[in-house]
Amino acid sequence: MKRLLVVLIFLSLFIGSCKNTPSTQKQDSETSYTIEVFIAENFLNQGKWDSYFKNLEVNLHRFENSLLMAAALQEANPRPDLVIGLDNTSCGNLEIDSLFYNPQFDFPLQKGLQLDPSGCLIPYGFNYLAVIYKENQHFPTSFGELQNPDWYRNIIMPNAQTTTVGRGILWWSIALFNHGGYRHFWRSVADNIKITTTSLEQAYDMFLSGESKLILAYDTLPFYHNQLVGRRELGMTIPAEGSYKIIKFAAISKDCAYKKQAEQILKQILSLEFQQNTIPQMFMHPARSDVNYEIDEKYIELPPKDVTMQLPLKIINYNQKIYLSRWQEIIEQ
Repeated sequence: MKRLLVVLIFLSLFIGSCKNTPSTQKQDSETSYTIEVFIAENFLNQGKWDSYFKNLEVNLHRFENSLLMAAALQEANPRPDLVIGLDNTSCGNLEIDSLFYNPQFDFPLQKGLQLDPSGCLIPYGFNYLAVIYKENQHFPTSFGELQNPDWYRNIIMPNAQTTTVGRGILWWSIALFNHGGYRHFWRSVADNIKITTTSLEQAYDMFLSGESKLILAYDTLPFYHNQLVGRRELGMTIPAEGSYKIIKFAAISKDCAYKKQAEQILKQILSLEFQQNTIPQMFMHPARSDVNYEIDEKYIELPPKDVTMQLPLKIINYNQKIYLSRWQEIIEQ
């Protein structure tokens, strides 16, 4: 009898522990998580990330630029939960609809930032491309003047094959001059290009050291340079034909296991405070339309014409290899 009683007590304890196991596992899965993040934003180093997103556990996979990140994204298995730093120079060959989902945020955005009709790519900042020159120096005001012999071997630009800015400059020329005209432009300007660099930073350093009179880069670069040195050293001009903007995007994977937490990160990046105070520190214009901030004692001047939408992502996707190979053939002649 005693043996039977012991067996019954043991069985009741065992059954009871089995019943409690699923709820314990569920609680653990809800409280213990790590969001896998692909990021191509050097400004958001570990310290800054921790200060902005204190209560979120993340594993940051950093990339030098968006082109390298996009290539890794195509091969990643499993995919990251969240991607930060894609742009319209790198996402043209991605299957956006199959990779990401639309979180359907309701933030007031500036016009011309939503290149992806599915809404899966969430814009958080942008830059116009411009011609950068040194103060008190003559500078070209149009693409026609860029072809002038006065600028022989005096233009430095990042390489279109390997850099976001360089590729944006190539897309800029295609948006302006179409599929045939862009090759004529590059043939006309090729002798004026001293070198194409492996990064924007290298082009910037060479320009500052006096190796060229012009660089093609972001329109915000002179403001932040002048602010850093405490005087007006650099100026910028957007050619009369118009400008092309590089738009930065974030996106949440369809396979994301922690969509609520991933959305929390994107909401923070799109918050009024982050857009007002942090996005300008990342050398970008805020994506939100309700943010006012001053640059160089005046509000931002929009270019005379924005040609970004004249080159849709699907056209880039279809012709990207041809665009790049033809550009390289012309520049390397």
